[in-house]
Amino acid sequence: MHDVLRFWLDRGVDGFRIDVIQRIAKHPELPDDPPKEGDTYGQLWLCYEENHPDVHAMLRRIRAVLDGYDERATVGEVYLLNQAEVAKYLGAGDELHLAFNFRFLHATWAAERFADEVERMERALPPEGWPTLVLSNHDSPRHASRYDHPTQGDARARVAAMMLLTLRGTPFLYQGEEIGMRNVPIPPERLRDPLAHTLHPNLSRDPERTPMQWEPGPGAGFTTGEPWLPLAADADFRNVAVQRDDPRSLLQLYRKLLALRRGSPALHAGEFARLEAPTGVFAFERRAGASRALVALNLGDEPAQVALPDAAVRRALSTDPDRTAPSHAGRTRLGAAEGLVLLP
Repeated sequence: MHDVLRFWLDRGVDGFRIDVIQRIAKHPELPDDPPKEGDTYGQLWLCYEENHPDVHAMLRRIRAVLDGYDERATVGEVYLLNQAEVAKYLGAGDELHLAFNFRFLHATWAAERFADEVERMERALPPEGWPTLVLSNHDSPRHASRYDHPTQGDARARVAAMMLLTLRGTPFLYQGEEIGMRNVPIPPERLRDPLAHTLHPNLSRDPERTPMQWEPGPGAGFTTGEPWLPLAADADFRNVAVQRDDPRSLLQLYRKLLALRRGSPALHAGEFARLEAPTGVFAFERRAGASRALVALNLGDEPAQVALPDAAVRRALSTDPDRTAPSHAGRTRLGAAEGLVLLP
């Protein structure tokens, strides 16, 4: 296996995303996992086939291979919902470089829940550890669908973007989330996911795997033929071409957030500190030396007032394109489902 890694490393790949890495080692006696009581899909309690202690020795040897090359990285899909266990996969800076935090992905749309998950992971990380941030992937319903709302759905998607790109850690974006793609209903005859056929249609991951929406028209710029899965009904207006030319679009907000992050040492690599905030608001400070950033995210459906550390603001970005940037932090009003980042 190490020779396989070297084969690709010698060809210049930047690293590896390793699938279900917690199952690379099994119990040496290979006992059967017990069935889940009352489960109708034939699933098992994975007592013996995942998270075995031997996995860490294997990861240290994999890391030694990568450390023989410059600027290479590993990110592990460690599908464990105990963050202390996930953090162990980073070792003492000698196992994975990054491990996905799936408790953050599965968090409900509540400021307190996201804040708690962030703090829990921060406490679990070793001194050399660095967090990850992810809200959507190919195995989970798109977060624009999970967090949708009758009137605030698009605004929530904008707040989610700001949260993802201002928290401490490496953000991962799933194709389409930068234009607000939702899950697509899949007719039974179009289901492709093996889980739908072998276990149950409700377990299909096809709705979050539909083609990327690049432009209006047949095929949405993804294909000139019949795609493997159907396109979304909104593909003619929710696509890259339309949003690229709209300064108020979600795509342009992602671009502004990425530019802000690149230009701010605090947002790029600074420490995280949660700030006191009213119910429904997730507020925090990022700091790296003299560089600071204040972030307030109102996940509620009503306006809110939040008291931020007072400071003159030299640059600001709101998820609301009509928002006038404040000249000072301090007592700040947020609209319903609005996020605000301030650089003093």
